[in-house]
Amino acid sequence: GCGYQVGPSQSVRPLQTGRPYRLPPLPLTESSVPLPHEISKEEFVAVVKQKASAASRDAKNKAKGRFQILEIVLVRSFAGVGPTLAKRMVESLKTSSDSESADAMLCRLFEGAWTEWLSV
Repeated sequence: GCGYQVGPSQSVRPLQTGRPYRLPPLPLTESSVPLPHEISKEEFVAVVKQKASAASRDAKNKAKGRFQILEIVLVRSFAGVGPTLAKRMVESLKTSSDSESADAMLCRLFEGAWTEWLSV
């Protein structure tokens, strides 16, 4: 049989009985990247680089430096990373020279502040 959640004319979908429940699909947001503790260093570097180059092309980020863009990307890309945490992680990189490559900088971030955060 088929019951209704509100009434035959108002129900969004009929109430099914006797069938196994199927979870709704996960929403596909821009943060559909691996969870922080599941991501490898290579994936981390690739995801952050790709999103940072997209963010730096965005007109509203034109005046922002690479560290500010990195903070934005960390917050948008990974569950559990808020603005304060992102700022602290990025602060740990500010000793880097301008000649340091993006890859080297992101590897340092992953091995330092990122790994430290995950071990808390």
